[in-house]
Amino acid sequence: MVAVTYHAPTSLDEAVALLSSSELPAKVLAGGTDLIIQMQKLVTEQRLIVDLKKIDGMQSATLSDEGLTLGPSLCCAKLTRRDDIKDVFPGLVEAAYLIGSSQVQGRASVGGNLCNASPAADTIPALIANRAVCQIVGKAGERSVPVESFVVGVGKNCLEPDEILKAIVIPHPGKET
Repeated sequence: MVAVTYHAPTSLDEAVALLSSSELPAKVLAGGTDLIIQMQKLVTEQRLIVDLKKIDGMQSATLSDEGLTLGPSLCCAKLTRRDDIKDVFPGLVEAAYLIGSSQVQGRASVGGNLCNASPAADTIPALIANRAVCQIVGKAGERSVPVESFVVGVGKNCLEPDEILKAIVIPHPGKET
């Protein structure tokens, strides 16, 4: 068994500092459903786990006139229970509902589903269809990447080793849609 160091920072700055200063292979934990399986099967070599759930906003879903902002650690179960979001983004809520059993939905996150970049990821097509943009933060600062450019291959995303998905921002579709 490989030794793993676990950190649960309380700020994005602290999380980025952990990732950028680590000499160990690192992985960010949003929900954990895929990461835990990968670690058990030794598919991933991560030795440092940085859990985002204690960082303010990482488990939030904020709906406004401008659109929807999702924290990357928001579990799918919480998203599927939000009728206000379902009214505006029914395809996204349905995609979140398709992720695993109700037990898995209680842990799986939209951000983790996106970052894992699996060809079977249920939420990615809905995010693309809704013109979602990823807000990314790292040692070099912040940047925004459309979801369709975020996934760069099977199991691969555009994040640098010291970067974190800060939020998924989806513009309001408007009254015409």
